[in-house]
Amino acid sequence: MTDFLFDEKDYAGTSVVLAREVWEEKLLSPAPTGHPEVAQYLEDVRLSISQPDIVFQSTRRRDS
Repeated sequence: MTDFLFDEKDYAGTSVVLAREVWEEKLLSPAPTGHPEVAQYLEDVRLSISQPDIVFQSTRRRDS
């Protein structure tokens, strides 16, 4: 079973999940492939999804 760090609704009500495996392997792995500098910002990432300060409509994709 997948261990999720969060399952949050975005501004439009769409469910956004973050699996622990993705957080650890893709974000926390060493640079240049990962972004270990964001390790302390997990809660900020969650809040950015559920309570964004601003949302822009895509100029490339019509479905977003």
